[in-house]
Amino acid sequence: MQATIHVPAQHEDGPEDDPQLVGITARNIPREAQLAAENLGISLA
Repeated sequence: MQATIHVPAQHEDGPEDDPQLVGITARNIPREAQLAAENLGISLA
């Protein structure tokens, strides 16, 4: 399993929050596994 995490550059006034780089993008996860993870998160919330 591979994971790529982008850490934005820190600036003097704090981190740069580029909305396109926030979060984790999952591209090759089967739809069934993604739905199961979403349902687990909902049930734990």
